[in-house]
Amino acid sequence: MKLLPALFIMLSTCSIAFAQDSTMLHHKLSRKMKQELALTSPQSRQLQNIETSFRRQAKSIRRNETLSSAEKDAQLHRLQQTHADQVKALLSATQYVQYQQWMIKSQERWQRAQRLQDRQLPGKTTPGKT
Repeated sequence: MKLLPALFIMLSTCSIAFAQDSTMLHHKLSRKMKQELALTSPQSRQLQNIETSFRRQAKSIRRNETLSSAEKDAQLHRLQQTHADQVKALLSATQYVQYQQWMIKSQERWQRAQRLQDRQLPGKTTPGKT
């Protein structure tokens, strides 16, 4: 019976640690993006707010079990368009082009990481094979 409270505490600690790691990574990326795009402090804060809001809304749409796949796709498409409009309005033309390049590189890194992770799962292809 004493095991249950100990397990709860351990899981809570892991969740807090993961959230802190995620927050630290987000801040590190934000600093790097601010530097590479030459963002002002207000631009950086506004961009963080836009990104956070976008991620929260997209997660909500994906988890909404009352929507069909087509409805989710349509809502996500509208959300992406709104997000792009907000970012474009915030940044200068040069910064927006750099932002788009940053996001493409970020997407490529994420896809590479996913492929590597998939290779390491049991039943998936071995490294070096496709």
